Amino acid sequence: ERSDDRAYIEILTPSESDGEVQSSGAATLVCLVFGVSEPARVYWVIEHGLTDSGSGDSSESTPDFIRNQITIPGEVWSSGSVCTCVVETESGRNMSKSASKTGSGACPLFLYGLLTAASFLLITLLITLVICYRRQNKPDAYLANEP
Repeated sequence: ERSDDRAYIEILTPSESDGEVQSSGAATLVCLVFGVSEPARVYWVIEHGLTDSGSGDSSESTPDFIRNQITIPGEVWSSGSVCTCVVETESGRNMSKSASKTGSGACPLFLYGLLTAASFLLITLLITLVICYRRQNKPDAYLANEP
């Protein structure tokens, strides 16, 4: 007999690199519950109050794990909504794990590039202002030295 003390949840999310959400317009999340030795109810709570039982085929569940998946609109996933897989066992034990889409890996690179370009423009502007200021004051210095 297995102890539920080692029970845990894993959530599989759409891959960023595969473009799964963009191609289908929907995002599929899979909840895998390991180490629960008694019957359990698995359902999803999506941020902003949407609750869904998801779909789980008992033939896909084994004594080792319970599988449940949900398909949500791609816009909901892409907006960063928190999706929580909730597990309630027959004995009343509750567990949950949440997932949400994190920022794209390209976003920080874009920001670094933007910051670099802005820094370059600022330095160029400062150098230009210094050169203009010196040129403006140079004729006065020459006039003062003439006999």
